[in-house]
Amino acid sequence: MKILLVAEGVHELSGALEALIRRVMGEGAALEVETADVRDPCVRINTTPGKGGRLKKRIVRWALEAEKRGFAALVLLVDEDGDRDRRAQVREANEATGMGAARAAGVAIRTIDAWMLADEGAMSRVLGTAVSAQKSPEEIRDGKGMFEGQRACVDTAEPVRDCYRRIAEEVNLERGEGRGPKGLGAFAEGLRLLSKRLL
Repeated sequence: MKILLVAEGVHELSGALEALIRRVMGEGAALEVETADVRDPCVRINTTPGKGGRLKKRIVRWALEAEKRGFAALVLLVDEDGDRDRRAQVREANEATGMGAARAAGVAIRTIDAWMLADEGAMSRVLGTAVSAQKSPEEIRDGKGMFEGQRACVDTAEPVRDCYRRIAEEVNLERGEGRGPKGLGAFAEGLRLLSKRLL
């Protein structure tokens, strides 16, 4: 199954998000994943006033683009970045029918960086040192800074994006979803529903 994965950052598009998608949708699913930046200027949105916010319009436009390119589905993730309206717009876009490829869009609360802090066991294995449990991922304002602080305690030259990919490959999904029900939990549920529809 061909999936177009659209996100807004190098950490998401460098393997971490794809690893999470493959794990949630099932290792047995034969997925072909192609990535794109959500801000790609080739995918323009209608900015005139109308039904739905800018993010909803962008998601629907990407779903149309995915269908045009022959993908079975669109998976799209954006960071919340303090904009609480994003979750409502994502929900509306996911519920919009008859407009482009099947989709599972989600919002990382507050950022995908915070998701990497949800399972201290996975962090400990990847960083090679004992990491204490962090506070709730959905309360972390600077997930990247917090992760960098943990990473600074070990001697590693491994890029953050590679650490994130390895954590995503090892994270206990039940723990991660439980500690982040509005972000990772809702996104994973959307992926499971998409998988049921397509497989």
